[in-house]
Amino acid sequence: RVVKNGIFFVGIGGVLPSSLSDLRIKDNKTSKSLVEVIDEKSILVTHEPPFKTQDTVFFGHHAGNRELREIVEQCTPRLVICGHIHEDPGVTCIGGTIVVNCSMGKRTEGALIEIEDEIKVKILD
Repeated sequence: RVVKNGIFFVGIGGVLPSSLSDLRIKDNKTSKSLVEVIDEKSILVTHEPPFKTQDTVFFGHHAGNRELREIVEQCTPRLVICGHIHEDPGVTCIGGTIVVNCSMGKRTEGALIEIEDEIKVKILD
């Protein structure tokens, strides 16, 4: 977890482990569980999207991470930035959490996200 301009970012790179509850996040000199470092002020950056949020692949199948979805519902970060699913870029919400799949593909070229009191997202095409 890092703080940049007063904003808390929690990052999980690559393919998520089979159990996110076993994942430890470095926070300064300590190591904490993922749910201990995410709160309503956090921006969560992951490779995979949460389940059923901008995660639709061929034939309508949802390919997002189910446990990540549960953690987002429990911890309610301000924003989740993800990619991985190039077939379904865009913006959606889980409760009060904004989820942005900013993957680049045939239809899009990423996203521009402004993080102020409000979060503004523009999907680039």
